[in-house]
Amino acid sequence: MILAAAMLWSCALPEGEGAASSVPNGPEPGALEDILRELRQAVPEPEGELRGVWIAYLDLVPLLREKSEDQFTEGFSAMAESCREAGFNALVVQVRPFGDSFYPSAYFSWSALTGPLAYDPMAIMTRIAAEKDLEFHAWLNPMRAMTLEEAAAVPEEFPIRQWYDDPALRAERLILLDGRVYLNPASAEVRALIADGAAELAEKAMGPERGPLTAFEKACDDTLTAYLDGAKSVPFGVEVVVGYLYAKESELTAVRTVLSGRLAGLDGELIRSRLRNTYL
Repeated sequence: MILAAAMLWSCALPEGEGAASSVPNGPEPGALEDILRELRQAVPEPEGELRGVWIAYLDLVPLLREKSEDQFTEGFSAMAESCREAGFNALVVQVRPFGDSFYPSAYFSWSALTGPLAYDPMAIMTRIAAEKDLEFHAWLNPMRAMTLEEAAAVPEEFPIRQWYDDPALRAERLILLDGRVYLNPASAEVRALIADGAAELAEKAMGPERGPLTAFEKACDDTLTAYLDGAKSVPFGVEVVVGYLYAKESELTAVRTVLSGRLAGLDGELIRSRLRNTYL
């Protein structure tokens, strides 16, 4: 599978800009369309090939900053249409560049590059991508965060601000380097925040019409169970051992699902719907 990435020259930061998260003066939002027009004579798309366009935060911010929902919808729709007409079938969109977010998040604040928005850009982008038969891949930078000034201005309900304000937590969970904040992956709390944010992002990127992320996880596990089911017909070999170990892991997953669901007060039918197929 080949990933053909169209890189915008506006993605390169100007010299000396490495520590800042402000958007440099670059081309107008239409620059992507100009570049893609030159690619319209590309070879036909082989079946099953992924042709992805990298849409950096530098390309999103001009579409978002001080723009209404209708203006953003129109701008992103035109960008996606240009990608589709150029022969691409996937959008790889940088939606969390600096420990912030271009969509409403329970874990990360709105990006300082746009400020809080009255609409959800992620919902708009996934809807437009689906309408144009384009795959949507959300990209995040898990450990790079904002500048020191931006971190001090993050609303107090978010973990990054709480850790930044507390000297002990700052030393344990954050790394301050060259005027910028980085999340420290050696901290279990940091890893949990990264995982929670990624799960939230994945569920948003999938879109409501595709069901919750838990259903996707169950489908993946059930597919693996069905594949390993063939090991039962192998009289000798490593397949038998692998199948047995997977069966034990599946049993533990089922117990954990039931106990976690009961502790969370979930309905019995909902818990049952999340149980994986068994390996018998």
